[in-house]
Amino acid sequence: MAGTMRSGSRHGPISVADLVKRIESGPQGPRNIVVFDFDGTLIAGYSAGAFFQAHLRKGDYNAFDLAEAGVAIWQSVAKAIEMQDLLNKAIAKWKGKKEDELVALGEKIFDKTLSDKVYPEMVTLLLATAALGIPSPSPVPPPGSRLSRPRGSWGSSTS
Repeated sequence: MAGTMRSGSRHGPISVADLVKRIESGPQGPRNIVVFDFDGTLIAGYSAGAFFQAHLRKGDYNAFDLAEAGVAIWQSVAKAIEMQDLLNKAIAKWKGKKEDELVALGEKIFDKTLSDKVYPEMVTLLLATAALGIPSPSPVPPPGSRLSRPRGSWGSSTS
């Protein structure tokens, strides 16, 4: 369990091993919860581009959609739109889709694009909290799953 993580602490970086020790000595069980941000925390970078590219490849966007996306991206760069508004516009494109369809899309995008961006240190922390019975709305991979392998070694495997 090598590696350190940045910390907002004035004491500087903290090792993953120390974080796991803190988790193990802290509150346990389902009355507690742990929440991790996905973009930039569980994965390096942002996932939105991967979803956009997947929709482009499927031909889900017409010329108006592309123009609207371009304007939204420009507004985001120019800080003329709040991130929540940008997310609301993106999510609106999913209206009417069935949950299983969205799950399948997310799994495909993860396997093809995002799996190599997962920080292994974060998987270690997710597994440590899950082992203590602390629920998380973040996906917690079972041991041996594609998420519990070292970063960059997943490829498009779905084991």
